[in-house]
Amino acid sequence: PAPQTRRRTLEFYSLWCQAVARLIDQTQPDAFHCPDFHAAMAVMYVEKPLPVIVVLHNAEYQGAISTQHMGTQEAKHFGDVFNLPPDRILQETFIEGKFCMLKPVVDFAREHQE
Repeated sequence: PAPQTRRRTLEFYSLWCQAVARLIDQTQPDAFHCPDFHAAMAVMYVEKPLPVIVVLHNAEYQGAISTQHMGTQEAKHFGDVFNLPPDRILQETFIEGKFCMLKPVVDFAREHQE
């Protein structure tokens, strides 16, 4: 499998995003500077919405992981890895049958910023 689909890689991203969210909650910055898809799911863990600045370093990749069309079974797997309910994974990270780590921060910015 591609390196981005390996469980250990996904677990790293999960831990990273949860740590970033914890820092955001503790320090309460004026904005979250999100450096690409690696930290994009942090917004799913923050307690209080804040403005985000997203920088894309590899627009072609866009944080999407897809080796097939994904559904509820894969959402459960990603939910286990990211410590989030499968229905939230399905609604907030899946787009066109792909798991996309960048989608949550884009949707978050659309919802909480003008």
